[in-house]
Formats: sequence, C-alpha cells, structure tokens
Amino acid sequence: MAQFGSQYSLLLLGMMVAVVVARMSPSPNNPQIAGGFQKANPKDPGVVDAGEFAIQEHNRIANTKLQFVAVFRAEQQVVDGTNFILLIEARKENGVNGLYQARVFRGLKVSGGKKTLEGFIELPRASA
Repeated sequence: MAQFGSQYSLLLLGMMVAVVVARMSPSPNNPQIAGGFQKANPKDPGVVDAGEFAIQEHNRIANTKLQFVAVFRAEQQVVDGTNFILLIEARKENGVNGLYQARVFRGLKVSGGKKTLEGFIELPRASA
C-alpha cells in the first residue's frame, strides 16, 4: 500500500508541475513579460520613437543625413528596459530610400529612459 501512495504522490507532483509550466508559458491570455524578443507594432509610438532615435543617432555618429520614413518591422524584448530590433526605411541624401536594421536599447523611465543605439546596418537592396 505504501508503494501505491508514493506513486500517487509522484503523479500528483507531476501534474502540479505541468500546470505551473503551462501557466508560465506565453499565450494570448498570459503574454510573456520578460525574456525573448516578441513582435511589436511598427506604428506604436514607442517603436516609432526608437526608430527616429536610431536614425538621428546614426546621423550624428556617421555624419550622414538620413531622413526617417517609417518602421516596417519591430521586435522588442523587455529586460531592465526595452531592447528593440527594427527594420527602418530612411531616405538618403540622394533621395533614394534604403532599408536599415537598427538595435536600440531604452532604459526604464525610473532611471531616465535613456536610449542608446546598439547597432545599425544598411541592408542590401534586392536585385531586380
């Protein structure tokens, strides 16, 4: 009888662990708050702000004059602030639009919300 009790306890423990893991997994009703990158709305004001900042900061660092057009795709990761990976369209000085990938970190508002440009590259244009 003692063996049945220990098997029952293990089964119950296993079921409890499964419920806890399921409750912690991201879903529409239980979105992931911290951890990996999640899709973000490219039109969200915080995303657009990060995109505009990326262009301004790149212009300052590289002495260029890109003009922000739009964010096409965005992902964000909530950490001690927010990391953004952005696909940005910007107009070059010659009037031709280019695509750029930028990585921006925005600190928490309580610590000033400072933004930093972590990476910025021009993506090659597709050949026609």
